[in-house]
Amino acid sequence: MLAIYESNSENLKRFSHNESFYARLIANPEYELYSKYEIEQSTLKILYSMYKGAYAKGKIGRSKFKQNFCPEGRNDTLGGDFLIDEEGYIRYAYYNQYLGDHMPTGEIIKFIKNEKMTTNKTSC
Repeated sequence: MLAIYESNSENLKRFSHNESFYARLIANPEYELYSKYEIEQSTLKILYSMYKGAYAKGKIGRSKFKQNFCPEGRNDTLGGDFLIDEEGYIRYAYYNQYLGDHMPTGEIIKFIKNEKMTTNKTSC
């Protein structure tokens, strides 16, 4: 699993020092991967995220890290989840509708087991 951040590698190293992560962190301060995969920027959806409790969840999450992470880059970027097959092709793309929105775990398990997924190939 890969996690891409619009941050420089030094900042990610400081942030990840003495931490354990489920994913390999990739620095992308130039934003080219976000552009390539058409990750959305939306101030309105970021504000909607606050309604969905993103600020409180983020505060709790930040308190669990040993090092302070100084975010870099745009503050209106939403995320995306991509399931990639053995040949390197994106088979399913899920574009987040608010901060903290992700592809349902059950769908990821179906993908791993080669079962039919109910998630649309793109969810926008």
